[in-house]
Amino acid sequence: MNKTKVAIVLLAANLVVTTYYGYTIKKEQQRTRELTEQRMQNMQNSIANLNYQIINGVMNELQSQSEKISATEYKIKEVSFPQKTAVVDLSITLKEVAPSAQLLVVYKTDNGQVQEAPLTVQSSLSYKAELKLQSDQNYFYNIIERVGDGERQLNASEQLLPLYNDLYGSRVYVTSTGRSIDSERMRMEYSFTVKDLGIQGTSFKSAELRVLYDNELVEELDITSEVELQDGDYAYLRDKYNVAKASGEIGEDVSLEQYGREHGEGPSKNDGDQNYTYTRTIVFKNDYPELKLNRENMDRLSFQLIVECEDGFIFKQ
Repeated sequence: MNKTKVAIVLLAANLVVTTYYGYTIKKEQQRTRELTEQRMQNMQNSIANLNYQIINGVMNELQSQSEKISATEYKIKEVSFPQKTAVVDLSITLKEVAPSAQLLVVYKTDNGQVQEAPLTVQSSLSYKAELKLQSDQNYFYNIIERVGDGERQLNASEQLLPLYNDLYGSRVYVTSTGRSIDSERMRMEYSFTVKDLGIQGTSFKSAELRVLYDNELVEELDITSEVELQDGDYAYLRDKYNVAKASGEIGEDVSLEQYGREHGEGPSKNDGDQNYTYTRTIVFKNDYPELKLNRENMDRLSFQLIVECEDGFIFKQ
């Protein structure tokens, strides 16, 4: 090999080595830069989180210091559903109150109409006010302390008195639904609760089930006599029961009560609320033959539960 070829080989080798080390150094620089950026991002996140904790802690401390109410409670004394009026006792327990102060409840509805009522002392720092309200409204209120020409708000933030929610919005609610399907039938189950308002004439009266196919009404059923009152809240047990049935662990003929007894589980008490269940089995070859029901098209079948209470209140799912 002559000197020219040797020089070319050496130059080529030098180029390869230089390129390799250049690539390696560049890759290391890139890795170092990415690592530095990651550490900077982690540090920024930590600082932001610390700032949030500090600000949140300060706000909570300020709110705690400004909050002069230790407990509130309201009870419905009277309701006239035809007139949509209610009489409510609002009880307040304070942490402190100025001597010779006049205490007031200043309350308003969603439409902003403001009213006020005096709080009368019950014992020590406990006070009560009787409020005459519209039963179809929720209310927001503040507790005001007036001394001479000055006044201050004793609650740190506006309080909710959920009269409409309790009397109407959440009086009836569905606790669970379920269905199991095999090649011949579909079994569905509803569980719903009617809250105990402590008011005569507000209990469960009747129930109706609407059967729909592709959201078109197929049949309306009065299911009042088929609804079963349960002694407590079966929601947790029912979920396990539905899973067991859907998986084939138990047969279609096993009832919820039987499943509970066999597995050593039962309902939990629910403070007077009325808990109901309703089950219905649809056999494909017998029920609604015009729909030609089968396992594949059962998702087009739906149900709507309607519950009526003694006072005329109607819940629609």
